[in-house]
Amino acid sequence: MEISQCKASSDGGDAAIYFEMTTLDWEQFENITANGSPAFLEIFQEYVSEAHRDLAALTQASGREEAAESRRLAHKIKGSAANFGLAELAGLAENLEESEFERSAFTAGAERMSQALKVAVTDVRQR
Repeated sequence: MEISQCKASSDGGDAAIYFEMTTLDWEQFENITANGSPAFLEIFQEYVSEAHRDLAALTQASGREEAAESRRLAHKIKGSAANFGLAELAGLAENLEESEFERSAFTAGAERMSQALKVAVTDVRQR
């Protein structure tokens, strides 16, 4: 398991959030894929589109310093990512949801989650 750090600075202070991650929980992913059925692939594509929208909304809410909305979106992303076996994304979202709200850390966390989603989608396509 890889340890990663997301560090952001605001007003001269540093806020660091540490994450333990693995990109995908393949066992969970394969349990729900129905052997790569076309119906599943359509659902997964829908999920990915919604996740991108949620991540954009998280970035916007963080920028407006809306702590409750930022945490709500992090919670939503955590749950849906875990259901699909996207372990890294779920872990990042969980750490954000449980952390003290700090705009730059949440914005950086949203960016890291967006990158994790891209990596997971690439891993799924290559498998």
